[in-house]
Amino acid sequence: MKIEKEKVGESTLKVRPIGEILMEFAKKEKITQVEIAGRLGVSQNGVSAWIRIVNVVSLGLIQPLSELLGLPVDFVHRCNDAQRDLVRARGSKSRSNEFLSVEVKISLADLDLMKPVLSATGPMSVSLFVRILRELKEKKEGGL
Repeated sequence: MKIEKEKVGESTLKVRPIGEILMEFAKKEKITQVEIAGRLGVSQNGVSAWIRIVNVVSLGLIQPLSELLGLPVDFVHRCNDAQRDLVRARGSKSRSNEFLSVEVKISLADLDLMKPVLSATGPMSVSLFVRILRELKEKKEGGL
């Protein structure tokens, strides 16, 4: 990764992953990921993914993030690009512009079996849904 520097007033800023900058900002300002998430209108998990450098900031959040950090938009954008390079190098996928499509076929009996779980938990991932369904089916078959 090419390291760039940008002059802002008297100080020089080093282009690096936005997650590093966010982590330093949170420590310096003594604010939590939850507070950062609230100010940006995103989830705490999203902020955590940026800080852990497993995802990049979506383009629509560059401006608000730049205002929060008190840094120029161009600089924040370049730092996000540096983070994207690292995410790709690690083999992770950027969720900002990729979507996963999964087709799952579920019978009405399976859905009836899952109704109590869904009403108690609400939305869940497909993998969790399938795992719980499998466990319920095994219990049902074992109980007969």
